[in-house]
Amino acid sequence: MTEEENQIKDFFASTSAFYKLKNFIIKSPLSKEDKKFWLNSLPRLSSEEIKSLVQIITANPKELIDVNKNLKRKIEILKNKDIQAWQRLFEQEKKEVNYEKKH
Repeated sequence: MTEEENQIKDFFASTSAFYKLKNFIIKSPLSKEDKKFWLNSLPRLSSEEIKSLVQIITANPKELIDVNKNLKRKIEILKNKDIQAWQRLFEQEKKEVNYEKKH
């Protein structure tokens, strides 16, 4: 396959993933505000990030809701400039990742 053919293939895969994610968000049980946040964020995501999100939600659709809750919590902590809450959240996530690696 030529370089040009690879670029075209990647373009269509990225476009397909973008619309798949967009449609999933629109049909999701998220609030209107959260849907707006996600839809406005999509153009700023790289094609690899979009493809990763599609893989995550395809494997487990509930993950979008969990990711959304996590992001909202982090945004709130940053808005409040609560460094201690940020450190607690970071430590909690670090423990969760280490637990997952062990099991």
